[in-house]
Amino acid sequence: MLLVPASARADAASCVAASDAGQKLRDEGHLLESRAELATCAHEDCPAPVRGDCVQWMEDVDRRLPTIVIAATAAGRDTRDVRVTIDGALVKTTLDGGAIPLDPGEHHLRYEHAGDPPSEETIVLREGEKDRALRVRFGVPPAPLPLAPPPRPPVLAYAMTGVAGAGLVSFAIFAIAGYSTIQVCKNELNCDVPSHRSETLAEFVVADVSLGIGLIAAGIATWAFIQHASHKHARTVGFDPARAAFVF
Repeated sequence: MLLVPASARADAASCVAASDAGQKLRDEGHLLESRAELATCAHEDCPAPVRGDCVQWMEDVDRRLPTIVIAATAAGRDTRDVRVTIDGALVKTTLDGGAIPLDPGEHHLRYEHAGDPPSEETIVLREGEKDRALRVRFGVPPAPLPLAPPPRPPVLAYAMTGVAGAGLVSFAIFAIAGYSTIQVCKNELNCDVPSHRSETLAEFVVADVSLGIGLIAAGIATWAFIQHASHKHARTVGFDPARAAFVF
């Protein structure tokens, strides 16, 4: 031992000290600091027994160390220009999509993007939790191009359909009534022909008028339905910035 250079003895002592510190920090839950100490004593310049233990312990810490992955959008689009502060320390000036290791427990995150109010959140990480996705949104995405209001129900078409139906029913009733009056007169021995003729004529006139009204109403209803169908798919025409496309 007396022949070993003083610098070598100092390096060995620092390796042992880093090993002890790494174990202590690991047991206290300070996994990030523990890994830094274990990386020191896992260096190839450290004695082999110490180095072997430190490599094994560092692998165990890596398995237990939780990580997060941050993604951000601005006005609905992905962005990298975000400053990330974790527990008061600046961690990222731009997002690169990589995982960020953190100790288990509670952490306060602050996100900043130029031109937008900062966003903050508090999370609790569990030991061994890997690549927890955190998403932050800045700005308000442009509203989609408004569609034209749906056309009103074809009230006129429905109303005229009802009138047409009523006209056809009335035509059938009075036509049958007039025909019945003729048959009754034929079957009577003392038929009052002028009276029956007048009654029959009135019934046939009402039947004809009802038929005419029904046909006119049916024509109007058909026209109204055709007009409503032609406007059913009408929409606003223009450029929708949210989808970067023209809408017809």
